Amino acid sequence: MPDSKITALASIGTGTDPANDPLVVVDVSDTSMAASGTTKKVTLNQLLGAGGAGVFSSINNTGNTTLGDSQSDTATINGQLTARQGEFPSAVRAAASDYAAVAFDGATASTRITSTLTGQNIGTGDFSVWARFRVPASVNAVNRGLVALTSNATATAQAESAHLFLAANAGELALRLYGATTSDIRQATINGFLAAYTGQVVDVVVTRTGTTVKIYINGTDTAYIETTSGTPPAWSAAVTSTFCDVGMAVGASLFTGRIYRSVVFNRALSASDVTELITIGVNPADQWGTQTQIANTTTLNGGFETAGGGGADPFANWVEFTTGTTTITRDTTVFSPNLSSTASANFTTDALNSGANITLSNTLLPSKRFRLLFDFRHNGTAAAGPQYNIGSGSDIVGTATAPNTWTSYVVESIAGGTAFAFSRASGAGASKTSWYDNAIIERIGAIVDLDFTVGTGYQATDRSTNALHGTLFNGVEFTQPKRVAVLYATTNTATNQQVFGTLAIPTNAIIEDIIVNSTGTATVTIRDAVAGNIIVNAASVVAGRQKLTIAQPFSSTGNLWVNSSTTATLQFTILYTIAA
Repeated sequence: MPDSKITALASIGTGTDPANDPLVVVDVSDTSMAASGTTKKVTLNQLLGAGGAGVFSSINNTGNTTLGDSQSDTATINGQLTARQGEFPSAVRAAASDYAAVAFDGATASTRITSTLTGQNIGTGDFSVWARFRVPASVNAVNRGLVALTSNATATAQAESAHLFLAANAGELALRLYGATTSDIRQATINGFLAAYTGQVVDVVVTRTGTTVKIYINGTDTAYIETTSGTPPAWSAAVTSTFCDVGMAVGASLFTGRIYRSVVFNRALSASDVTELITIGVNPADQWGTQTQIANTTTLNGGFETAGGGGADPFANWVEFTTGTTTITRDTTVFSPNLSSTASANFTTDALNSGANITLSNTLLPSKRFRLLFDFRHNGTAAAGPQYNIGSGSDIVGTATAPNTWTSYVVESIAGGTAFAFSRASGAGASKTSWYDNAIIERIGAIVDLDFTVGTGYQATDRSTNALHGTLFNGVEFTQPKRVAVLYATTNTATNQQVFGTLAIPTNAIIEDIIVNSTGTATVTIRDAVAGNIIVNAASVVAGRQKLTIAQPFSSTGNLWVNSSTTATLQFTILYTIAA
């Protein structure tokens, strides 16, 4: 029965020969019957085919199915099927329930969740933002903020800020970038967003690479309308990301409803990255991105400006290795014109088989994602290229554009080990002399990852290892708080210091444990006000981690004040439960 498709099930016959009773109705689409649209009953034997001649000739024990019969072409479907884009992510979104989110009332002034992104300014670099949320039925008269990267924690409409929000005009989804002033705007708008997705849990991912901005809705790269006003910034313009504000966009533009996840990356995700993200979450390699560079022209001598001990040790912070006739020197005559350079690393050899490298040891974290930027020059043929290692992986070899010309390179990789190294230039016509300069190593990935499906109280946990936890303000709360919660906080003064702002824990919380990691010795007292009820009484703290004795486990004010006898940095982990 070639080229057939099952269109409906019929009743199984009641005859004495079940294998030959009519079983299904088949729409035969071959040319002999297509004109009249004839349907045909088939038996089980005809369907399975004695001896493998039926529509489904075999289903084997590996889970593979063969289609066709002995008179037609056959095709095999592997038992391991891959869902089309959007299908599995849709199931993931559907599984996200209203019992695992944060809910915004949309009315309380300045309602938001704020993370202070200390040292994480995006500037003109690439970035991505992921928001998973339930689309509200309407946006009424004001916009509804989703995620804002801004320089102000309470007034998000600032110069050089970026905002993802639901627009009030006709329920659009919009990304707005402010320029030198808040009158200078470039905006990408997707019309009809609410009409298409009201009531659904959706994944929106925005990416920026240079002047290219993309908006993905449930994994699909979606076209937008671009508008401008004032003196509009380019999409590549600087973004001052001192704060990440969730649920508030411009002025009093408050979100209404539930948000499940808010993540900011310091890299532009690819289409396949977006599919992976909304399907299984943040890749472990991306769980610690930071704008703080591991090495640059001043830190760890990335510009080769600082000399080492001399002779076989030309560079401070680097470990040098040579074989054969290869030499490594600090060159103060030939160096890159970039970044105010005054020196470079010079590799010289008389034998192409001689090896050499300079290594920064223990600077990387295995299985994390890194970006490497550096300048390279050589005096040989155009085939010669730079050679470098990120972690313990194989050398990654580039191709230089021309001899005696400085070229800048950008490489992204996942580290397999802890070290980073430059080696002698490689290639079929490898140069006898090559130079490296301005080595910059950045950790890329999620700057802040706020997962609102777990938690309680007033702190949203950052799942990235930057620990940039968010603060929940009035008008937003966890929809189904767990009975046990955790609060992370740090103090470093020799006087009273309030933990976590106005409110630290709910007033009906019971403090179960307080663990502190200290940089030195101190006497520590914790109260619910500067001179209020004592929660921890004059605890003697030493360097390292220790558990504090709790005098009474309540804060009737919801506040926690720490009085330390020294300026030792105290990192607190406070576990508490919510009373009935």
